[in-house]
Amino acid sequence: MIQQLESLPKERVGYFDTTHTGLVQYGNKDNIEGTKAVNWILDILSFGESDITNDVIEKKDYIVIRVACPVDVVVKKDGELLNSDLQNLSAETSFGVLDLLGENAEIKMMCLDDDDYEVLLHGTGEGTMDYTVSYFDADGNLKKELEFTDVLITDDMMIRTGTNQSELILHVDMDNDGAFDYEILPDGCEQEEKLVKISDTSYRYTESPIEIYYDITPHYGTVYQANVTVKNISDETIHNWELSFDLTDEITSIWNGTVTNGFDGVVVKNAQYNQDIRAGETISFGFIASGNETIQIPSEFALLNTESVTSQEQYDIIYTIDAENGIGYNASITITNISDRTLEDWKLEFDFEDEIANIWNAQIISHENDHYVVGNVEYNQNIEPGHSVVIGLMVEEGSIENMLENIILYTITGEIKQ
Repeated sequence: MIQQLESLPKERVGYFDTTHTGLVQYGNKDNIEGTKAVNWILDILSFGESDITNDVIEKKDYIVIRVACPVDVVVKKDGELLNSDLQNLSAETSFGVLDLLGENAEIKMMCLDDDDYEVLLHGTGEGTMDYTVSYFDADGNLKKELEFTDVLITDDMMIRTGTNQSELILHVDMDNDGAFDYEILPDGCEQEEKLVKISDTSYRYTESPIEIYYDITPHYGTVYQANVTVKNISDETIHNWELSFDLTDEITSIWNGTVTNGFDGVVVKNAQYNQDIRAGETISFGFIASGNETIQIPSEFALLNTESVTSQEQYDIIYTIDAENGIGYNASITITNISDRTLEDWKLEFDFEDEIANIWNAQIISHENDHYVVGNVEYNQNIEPGHSVVIGLMVEEGSIENMLENIILYTITGEIKQ
C-alpha cells in the first residue's frame, strides 16, 4: 500500500497524523488536525494543488496477525487492549487496529506496531484455527511469516501467545483452568515431545508424516471406546496405510479398519475405501477395547507402508498391440495377480523407446528419456488373486517392434517405513 501511494505524483499524496474521527471534522485551515486533511483534499479536488504542509510521518516496521476460527482475540500492551469480543469490542489503540471480516466476523485481522505484545485467544465454539503472524519492514516488505494451521479449538479453551518471532509458541489451556496442557510450535518447527496430553481423555501424537488425535469416549468399567484421527502432515500421499501402536488392551470391535492384536501391540489396517491419505487430509477409525482398571494410552505409533519390489512369481505381464495405423498404434499392458494375496497400491516401472501420448487405467508418475514409471488410479489400486488390471496406451508415432523392457512391479506392504 505504501509503495503504491508513493508511486503516485508527489502533489497527489499527503500524510496527516490524525484519527478516523478527527479526519471528518470540519473548520478552517488553522483548526484541528483532521481539518488539515479535509481541506487538503478539497484543495486538490478544486485546484489540483494545496499549500497545506504535510505532517511528517515516521514509517515503522509492523506486524499483521490473521486469525480464522471460532475464537475471540485480545492483544494487550501497557494497559491498552484490542478486543474482538463484540460485547466488549475495542478496535483501535495507540499501537494498532483490529478489523473483523466475514459474514459472522470469523476472521480477525490486526495490524500492530512492531513490538512485543501479549495475545490471548478464547475459544467460542468447536472447530480448527489457522493463525498467521506476518512481520513487515517500514516499506511493506514481508520479512518473516509464521503459521499455525488446523489447531483444534473447543468452546471456552484458552491459548496464550505473543509476537516475539524468536519465541512464538501457542500455550494451550484446554479446560480454562489456568494450567497449560501443551504447547504448539509454528508449522515446520520440530516438536520436542511426540505425545502431548490435551485433556484427561484426549492426546495428540506427532511424528512426520502423521499427526494423530487419540480420544477416549465415556467408558464403562474396563470397557471403553477410542476414536483415532490420522492426518497426513506431509506434502505426499500416504498409500495403503497401516498403523501400529503399543496397546495391549484387547480390541473387541473396530470400524473403518481391520485389526491384528499382538503380544506387545496392535496393527490397524485401512478398510480399502480409506486406503490412501492425501497430503493435508485425514482418515478416522474407532474401536471398542477391554482393559484393566486404568485405560492404557499408547505412547508410540508407527506407520507401516513400505514400497517394495514384488516377486516375479506373484504376477504375469502381457504386452499386446491392439491397433495400428501405419504411424502410431494402441497397445495394452495386462497385469495378472497369480499369487494368493492381494497386490496393493501397485506401480510399474519399465523402459520403452516410444513416447506414450495417452494412457488410461493408470497414470504416468514420471518419464525420463526412455524410462517410465506408471501407477494405479483409485478404482484399480488393488489386484485381487486371480484378477487382472489392463492398462491402455496410445503411441502417436512409433514402431510396434519396440517392446517393454526391464519391467519391475512395486506394491505397498505393511512394514515399517524407513
